[in-house]
Amino acid sequence: MLTGPLSAAGAYGRRLQAATCVITREDPDADPVLDPETGQLTDPALTEAYTGPCLVLPVGADRVVDFGENPTSLRQYDVTLTGLSEDIRVEDLVTVASGHDPRLDGLELRVLDITKSSLPTNRRLVCEEVIG
Repeated sequence: MLTGPLSAAGAYGRRLQAATCVITREDPDADPVLDPETGQLTDPALTEAYTGPCLVLPVGADRVVDFGENPTSLRQYDVTLTGLSEDIRVEDLVTVASGHDPRLDGLELRVLDITKSSLPTNRRLVCEEVIG
């Protein structure tokens, strides 16, 4: 439990987190499931790792990469979660479920890195927009 200035910093950070994020991951041991009606293989259900408040901010300029034959812009985002959510992993999928900016609703991001700090009050994720 944080006390003093760190507690106040954490409370201030939580007030800034105006969006809701759902973080999920694939089970690496799960096999695709055969849909008997369509005969198609479907991916197994995702496991939920976190649902709660978050702050989503773009970072820097877009990075242009070749995606097939089309140049595609990729954008990085910082996603800050309330508290020290321990069950977040690199490669998890962050879906922004709601926020003040309706253009963020449904945004899907892939976790690239999870920052560390000697004075942690929140968990900060470095993410990139999922294309396709």
